[in-house]
Amino acid sequence: MLTDDLKLKLACLLRRAGLSRTPRPVLLCMAAALALLLGLALWRFWPGGEPLPAEEPDFRLVAQEAAPASEDIVVDVEGAVRNPGLYTLPAGSRAGDAVEAAGGLSPKALAGGVNLAQPLEDGQQLTVPSKGGEGQASGTEGSAGAQAAAGGLVNINTASAQELQELSGIGPALSQRIVEYRSANGPFSSVEELTEVSGIGEAILERLRGQVSVGA
Repeated sequence: MLTDDLKLKLACLLRRAGLSRTPRPVLLCMAAALALLLGLALWRFWPGGEPLPAEEPDFRLVAQEAAPASEDIVVDVEGAVRNPGLYTLPAGSRAGDAVEAAGGLSPKALAGGVNLAQPLEDGQQLTVPSKGGEGQASGTEGSAGAQAAAGGLVNINTASAQELQELSGIGPALSQRIVEYRSANGPFSSVEELTEVSGIGEAILERLRGQVSVGA
């Protein structure tokens, strides 16, 4: 039961709220509704209550945004293959991929004549030698091929685009770029400067070492 002091305080609160003349059943209903709302609020926000549903991220969009753009390279496959020509391959492809794209080795191909594991670069020419040397690049006296066969080095500052094509790994596109770079920037100061030519990386440079020079 309510004490006299509590009843007096409750009566004062009701007068201030303008509810002193409100019937008691109505007051009880209002109190019950207020208690219900308070209970729902506590249940909803109290720790351990039902959490708000979290929006799940779309991992497919994240994967698409993170995927790098793919790049292709173009290589010239010549020599003892079934279908010589230009082929577009994914970046990072190797010589074996280029040979496969060209229909595979022909029956005349020299076994082990080309390193199928070597990485390829854009603009590179890959030549598969034939048995007995058939189909290998040859040149006239004074050409890059003749100089290399005689044990001399090819001067990349004086060789023509046609002569440069007889070097290992240098096709029409790369030979033209070498000549254009030489015309725009002057003579090569070192063999290593070849890497400044678009399409020539460390792999091609290593194959050219021992074959070329920049002259005296």
